[in-house]
Amino acid sequence: MDYQFRDPNRFATNHIYGIGETNLAPSTIVGVILIAFIFAVGSRKLWILALALVICLTPPAQRLVVAGIDFQTLRLVGLIAVVALMLRGAFRGLHWSRLDLWMIGLATLPAIMLLLRGHTHSLMNTLGESADMLMMYAIGRAAIRSLDDVSSMIVGFLVVTIPISVGLAIEKSTGRNFFSLLGGVPEFTAIRYGKLRAQAAFDHPIMAGCWFAATIPLFAAARRSFRSEAIGLTLAWFGVFMAVVCVVATSSSTPMGAAAISGVALLLFRFRSHFRPSLPYILMAGVFLHFLTQSGLHGIIYTRFSFVTGSTGYHRYALVEATLQNINQWFLIGCGSTYSWGWGMDDVTHQYVSACVRGGIIMLIVLVGTLIISFRNAGELMRSPDPRVAWVGYCFGVSVLAHVVSFLGVSYFGQIYLITYMTLGGLQSLAASHAVPKITASSEIFERPGLVASSKKVSNRNRWT
Repeated sequence: MDYQFRDPNRFATNHIYGIGETNLAPSTIVGVILIAFIFAVGSRKLWILALALVICLTPPAQRLVVAGIDFQTLRLVGLIAVVALMLRGAFRGLHWSRLDLWMIGLATLPAIMLLLRGHTHSLMNTLGESADMLMMYAIGRAAIRSLDDVSSMIVGFLVVTIPISVGLAIEKSTGRNFFSLLGGVPEFTAIRYGKLRAQAAFDHPIMAGCWFAATIPLFAAARRSFRSEAIGLTLAWFGVFMAVVCVVATSSSTPMGAAAISGVALLLFRFRSHFRPSLPYILMAGVFLHFLTQSGLHGIIYTRFSFVTGSTGYHRYALVEATLQNINQWFLIGCGSTYSWGWGMDDVTHQYVSACVRGGIIMLIVLVGTLIISFRNAGELMRSPDPRVAWVGYCFGVSVLAHVVSFLGVSYFGQIYLITYMTLGGLQSLAASHAVPKITASSEIFERPGLVASSKKVSNRNRWT
């Protein structure tokens, strides 16, 4: 039997609503109509705002079921948005890139490997998740092409953060989640070791925390993305503060770790030219620590660092250890189940392990390759002579880094697909529109203007400068 790898808490509230049954509140219907109108005839400045409002303020119980096909809110509004963008020609001017192909591979590999394993009963669910990823990525490609688009995105996320932060504050103080009125999230807030884990309308507290951890560097990008530096700086500080408050409200170690690393990375902006030269030494240090210590590098990460009492870091360590020990089961095409790996190993709360299990070593390579290409896109922007573009590119790269860190403690699902794959798509479009001309080996550069004769050939080393 092929098991759908997920955090069990994802469906812990299924008793609130029936899976496979249409459940649309009036507010959700209004939101869907709003999405259709804005993406069909509205300004591009409103696209992300409308999408984020509907997706982030609607609990997972809201869905439309047609002929057995489950259109959750994310999938429903994503499909409507993409169709509307295609009809109005919003994808014109975009050229195929290497990241586009890698994203298609990342989205389709789970379904392909599922068929190779001979399991088809969960194929529809897998195809739905693949569609969610590609639709959010495509919207990001079309909606984020300039610094003005980045500013619109920041305003959209900031507007969404305000009501969610209010909801999280109420939930944190009262222990009740008022989003439960729409179904899909529990009425009473989960408690772990005396700490309330607020989640608002998100599927899980960790998902809520990871969302806001990824928005911290995006809010910081407002410092340079806006034409008015005063407005940008004000929105940047306000957005970062609100995002940090929301992360703390979730009482989850994974988002807190991602937020902390994002903050440190933002402070290292002036040293960005040293990142690529130092990368080999960082990798060598990681390999050295892995083989020098008894528990390995993953043991150091999961057992030595904890931001919240009661954190389940040891479970992640045991999960990675079990993945290494059972490499023969998943290496080629993944495996159908992790039940045999040990007690609790069916809870695959690790994006990289989930990639191994769902698609084997090929999917792990594609996932890592997608992240590497995204970092290179950020590097392209950081090489821009325009300091505004360089800062925005750096902040987008830090946001991708936040996801890289979050992947170590959770397997993504639900609303967070929006910010994850929209960031990757937007970063690709920004890199394409602000590409710095590369100096090739055949380019002739004269040592002094006015002297004709000597010229030398130089090559571009693609340094992050």
